[in-house]
Amino acid sequence: KATQEIAITIQTLQLESNDIQSNSEEISTIAVNSQDDINRFESTLEQFTQKTDESAKEAKFIRDSLFGTLIKVDHIIFKSSAYTTVLNENEEKANEFSDHKSCRLGNWYETTGKEMFSHTPSYKALEIPHKMVHDMVLKTVPCAKTHNCLTPENRPKIVKNFLEMEKASNQLFELIHKMVKEANPEVNWEEVA
Repeated sequence: KATQEIAITIQTLQLESNDIQSNSEEISTIAVNSQDDINRFESTLEQFTQKTDESAKEAKFIRDSLFGTLIKVDHIIFKSSAYTTVLNENEEKANEFSDHKSCRLGNWYETTGKEMFSHTPSYKALEIPHKMVHDMVLKTVPCAKTHNCLTPENRPKIVKNFLEMEKASNQLFELIHKMVKEANPEVNWEEVA
């Protein structure tokens, strides 16, 4: 009888051992499947992070480009106003022009621009042509106050000043473009151009 009980116990242990082995194999399969799920999740998360980084870079580039465009538009309006003031000899408008530190670019240059772009060579070079644009206008518009802008003796000086203003403006615009490019080196400029 004891032999029979031992045999039953051994059979029971064998069955339980088989169940444990079967459970162990199931756990192993679950673990492998879980690892696959974790790998897929990790890959998805990595792709999401990459897309987020790309989106952030694109958003920064767009912000920088839009500000560059805004600066250019401001200075086109500034120059147009100077031309109109001189051609119409508008005394009141002649008093409205400011130096290069008082316009939107001048204010931006010392604050946000410094934070965003001071690491770029073109940012540092902006001030000289920007100052020249304003200086040439400030040097030219006073003739509107005395209504002698269009006299034969003043015309060559006015034309010379406006040519200098346009030359400096072209340099300024080129530097703004380069500054945005330098601040966004990861952008594919062939696709943008």
